[in-house]
Amino acid sequence: HAGTLVTHVAAGEMTLELKDKPTKVIKAGESVLIEAGQVHEGVNRGAVPLRMIGTFVVPKDKPLTTPAP
Repeated sequence: HAGTLVTHVAAGEMTLELKDKPTKVIKAGESVLIEAGQVHEGVNRGAVPLRMIGTFVVPKDKPLTTPAP
């Protein structure tokens, strides 16, 4: 993303894979901040549906998402 992403896991859990960083499991009630340009992927590997609330802070002239290099 061209800006910061803040995500709160409302239910379930998300496995967060970050390029060049250890994989994290974000559980219900926890939040995570992903800096602009950080290559990442969030995956539901749990047994229950994942529900998240996300906020993107991106400059007006930039796209919301960008492909990984």
